[in-house]
Amino acid sequence: MNNLWEKYNKLIFIVIILVLFLAVMMKNSQLNKSETSLSEQDERVADLEKEIKEQEKVDEIKENTDTFDKDLTWFVTNTYESNDPYELYNKIKNSVSKEVLVQLIGEEIPTEPQPGSDVVTKKVQSVDVYGKYVGEKIYHAVVTFDYEYAYKDTVQKIQKVVMIELKDMEGDWFVTDFKEVQLGDSYAS
Repeated sequence: MNNLWEKYNKLIFIVIILVLFLAVMMKNSQLNKSETSLSEQDERVADLEKEIKEQEKVDEIKENTDTFDKDLTWFVTNTYESNDPYELYNKIKNSVSKEVLVQLIGEEIPTEPQPGSDVVTKKVQSVDVYGKYVGEKIYHAVVTFDYEYAYKDTVQKIQKVVMIELKDMEGDWFVTDFKEVQLGDSYAS
């Protein structure tokens, strides 16, 4: 009977060892699943952080574009509605490169207002700005608008298109290129 009891104890010991072994294996399996789940969640968090950064860049570009729309509308309106080079110089001198300033004003900087420059009335209307970044520090825009000018009893209306380049120079954006594109003949009203 002692022999049977010893065999029975060995069998119980082997079963206990097997149960413990199975419990350890199941626990390892659960740990592996948890690690995999955590790894997948870490990847999802990284993907979401990447999406957030990309969206922030898109928002920043949109914000800059909106600002450029307003700035370019301001620039075109002042450039085309001004009758006085002195007045125009004082408005745009801090927004344009020296080359564009010379192109719009001339070589000589005006030192005083020009009397009688209000003979022609000019008006810029319906301004649309279409632009895109060319690299991080250059922005190209095409600006379209209706240009109306009147002299005495004659009113001329023209559709204008200008191409403008903006460059970031040490954190400030300047108009560095300005070209007018001719579309067609004017029409009188």
